[in-house]
Amino acid sequence: MVKECVMEVSGKALHIRTIKLCRLTAVVSPCTCTELDVAVRLSPVEDGLEVRARVADGEQVYMEYKGLMTVV
Repeated sequence: MVKECVMEVSGKALHIRTIKLCRLTAVVSPCTCTELDVAVRLSPVEDGLEVRARVADGEQVYMEYKGLMTVV
């Protein structure tokens, strides 16, 4: 899900090169949570994009991600 969001924001086809952090902090159910907020921070680096992402709903954080993605 994070990769697809980053590709849409950046407008580029990407591959995940390195995952530094992928923390799943809670289970989300579509029955109780119909919408999620996905915050994405992109920083250009020599090899591609450094990505920081967070998936949350209000105060509950469901996922934190840090990694490097490269352009296909």
